[in-house]
Amino acid sequence: MARQRLDIAMQKRGLVRSRAQAELLIDDQQVLVNGSLAVKPARLVANTDAIELLRTRDWRPRGYDKLDGALSDCDIRPADMTCLDVGSSTGGFVKALLDRGARSVIAVDVGTGQLDAQLRKDARVSVHEQTDIRGFLWPLSNPPDLVTVDVSFISVTKIATSLRLLSGAETQLLLLIKPQFEVDREVASRHRGVIRDADLHAGVLEAVLDDLADHGLFPQQLVRSRRKGSKGNQEFFVHLFPASRYSISKQDSSYKRLIADVLGTN
Repeated sequence: MARQRLDIAMQKRGLVRSRAQAELLIDDQQVLVNGSLAVKPARLVANTDAIELLRTRDWRPRGYDKLDGALSDCDIRPADMTCLDVGSSTGGFVKALLDRGARSVIAVDVGTGQLDAQLRKDARVSVHEQTDIRGFLWPLSNPPDLVTVDVSFISVTKIATSLRLLSGAETQLLLLIKPQFEVDREVASRHRGVIRDADLHAGVLEAVLDDLADHGLFPQQLVRSRRKGSKGNQEFFVHLFPASRYSISKQDSSYKRLIADVLGTN
């Protein structure tokens, strides 16, 4: 009996729009195969195997809880804001922003077919798929009030120039820093993609914050993500402004204190 990958089977059966969306649901423990929780997109299934999605009306992508917690921790209030979400994926950040009253969200992602169908139909959401933020042209006359960022497989520093160019003097930015994508590939491989070492976390945070400041994006707050990333990775949110009058100077000891505070090493 011919078998195929679970993510491919899910797409062929119309359960998801893309293999990428299937992978995200599997990673979020939302897929059953013959009544058992599926843990790998590469799992082989037969045509006779039953595939069930656990997600209910109240199900929220992993990103929702991450951003919702960070908005509270950083006291950012998106109500009536025009927002830009970079790396929108299934739309966890988008939904969190809308639920907190955002006027509109422009969702940008290099992938396609991942955004939740209900969000795709929402008049407040403008979808820009197969779009790299580094080549994105802001479509409105005024800059965004808030920029949220959740990118994978690249360092957030790779898009710092574009983020600065898209920001106005009063734009707030809330970036998710993922140590597993900030360390060298060799380091990530040695740790099997899960970065738990506090020294590595400190090195990543210092390097990223330094680079962002070099690009004119200055940190105000640094907090742990309330929900961990895939494989249990601890991730961090940094709240920034693109104007020096709001900034913590790189020479100021409080700049280092942000990192010490979030890691509990002060």
